Amino acid sequence: MTTPAQLSKAQELILGLLEFTTANNLIGPKVAAALRANTSLWRSAYFTSIGIEQTSDGAWIFNATRHDLINLRDLQTDSLQLDSLLIVPAPGAQNELAALASGWGADIVQWVGTSEAGRVMGGRRALMDYSSCADKVILYVWWD
Repeated sequence: MTTPAQLSKAQELILGLLEFTTANNLIGPKVAAALRANTSLWRSAYFTSIGIEQTSDGAWIFNATRHDLINLRDLQTDSLQLDSLLIVPAPGAQNELAALASGWGADIVQWVGTSEAGRVMGGRRALMDYSSCADKVILYVWWD
């Protein structure tokens, strides 16, 4: 394990959502603790509900057709319907991060490359640090 770094307040809120969630194979407190204990492996993590699909050329893209408000419906019952963890790795730590995530009981652990990451994160210029590993820019972790 690595020495934990100071996380932003916004990142702590996201990890708090993850800690709040336990469903099927997702044990949110375990995943959040692992992320906190290994902050040198990642830059940011976002917990949401978004799908990915593989294109005919083998690339993974986010499924933009899914825009539901099921969480809005369920907040009054103290329930969140979140199932996807998106993690931007520290450059050079992709393999270690994927190995860490492989122990979280997810149904899918898949990398999204520079092209798609640039599209959804506001442009490829922000992803220059990943030019040596262009196929591993966002780690997508999904639980059924």
